[in-house]
Parts: sequence; structure tokens; C-alpha cells
Amino acid sequence: RIFDEAESASAAIRLLEDWGALAVIHPSLRYEREGWDRFAQATSGLTRRERAGVGYAILCYGASDPGASAIVARLRPDRTSRRSIRDAARLGRIVESELVCRSKSELASLLDPLSESAIRGAALSSADAARRRFEEYLSRHRDIKPHLTGDDLIRMGIQRGPEVGRALARLRAARIDGDATTAEDERALVRGLTAN
Repeated sequence: RIFDEAESASAAIRLLEDWGALAVIHPSLRYEREGWDRFAQATSGLTRRERAGVGYAILCYGASDPGASAIVARLRPDRTSRRSIRDAARLGRIVESELVCRSKSELASLLDPLSESAIRGAALSSADAARRRFEEYLSRHRDIKPHLTGDDLIRMGIQRGPEVGRALARLRAARIDGDATTAEDERALVRGLTAN
């Protein structure tokens, strides 16, 4: 219900912190003013379930794996929020300087398996440089796919099976990093792979 009232969520979570209620639910839950002050604007347009996932991600950013599991057991959120809690806990334990130093494709590879709500919550909870990297991933890189398909790669001589998946991943990384912007660029990369 707090997450539903996006405009007052920051004040409500702060009160729970002041009263000691967050610590009673679980010691890993925390109030971080910066993330909550950005919550209302960042979640406008999201569904109720998506907004809850982002709210849980902010609360649980950086919790331990056992802490995240205990929070899930205590609060019993829906499946989307359970995943967001676990993913945000994992993200919060990555050193922010490491996030900033990774290439765009390396960061995409790290974030691809994680829920969008957890990444949004992590962005709201992070310092400026890391937040920009999260936001860039969400707005520009998450949905990038290679121009070529698996069938194209097979026709070009890539062996069926796992090799196709690995080649598609390399093409996607090249596209994210700006090393291949057209289908012809991708074909050239594939020709290099099949020549070896």
C-alpha cells in the first residue's frame, strides 16, 4: 500500500525507519532518502506490481542472500517482488566502481538475467555514475539484439547448437559497444569467427 502512494512513499518509509519498524521486519531493510525521494517520479507510469518491485528493490538493495530470503519469507510478496528483492540484494553487493569501469556489453551481460524492477531500484539507490550506467542499460541496451539471426549465422558457416548462441552473444556485445552498427558489420565479424 505504501508503494501505491508513490508521492508519499518516502515519508512513509522514513516513518517506519524512525519507529524501528523496518528493523523489526528485518535488520537488512533500510531507508535511503535519495532513492525514496526519486521513487515517485521514477515509477510514474509503472503498474502497481512494477512499482512494488522497485520499492522492494530500494528497501533490500545490498542485503545478504540469507537476508533477502528472510525478507521474502516474512513479507510474502508476489513472485515479481520476490525476484526483485533477490536481484536487488545481489546488485547492491557489487562495488559501484566496478559497475562504472565495466564496458557497456560487460554490464549488459551482468544485468540481463536480473529483473527490470531490481535494476530500477538499484539505479535509484546508487551514486550518480552508477545510476547513469543502470539507466543507460535500461533505456538503450536491455532490448538490443543483433541484426543477424541464428539462421543467418548457420548459413554463414556457424555450427548449429551452442556455437550459434555464443556467436549471437558476441554480435550483441559488439552492437552494444558500438563496434558493429549494421548487419554488414556483423557479417564481417562472423566471417572473422568462421575463418579461425
